[in-house]
Amino acid sequence: MNCPTCGRLAFYHAKQCICGTLLAWPAPPVTTPRPMHPAIALRLRELGFERRPDENPTEFAERCRQYILDRHLRQKGKAA
Repeated sequence: MNCPTCGRLAFYHAKQCICGTLLAWPAPPVTTPRPMHPAIALRLRELGFERRPDENPTEFAERCRQYILDRHLRQKGKAA
């Protein structure tokens, strides 16, 4: 990338030019996320990966984690 101020070619992954101009900055926050494909959203809802109205994000994450752990242990038990 060339520096917009002095025109020098910057090193790969450089965040700042020798002249002091910033070449990289954080991406803007996502304000409108892309909608999920309906088939994927339906499957996640069927599995229970949907936040309940009375559930905070921490409880939701714990419920999802517990589901994955239980599923892993069930599959591990079948293989033995």
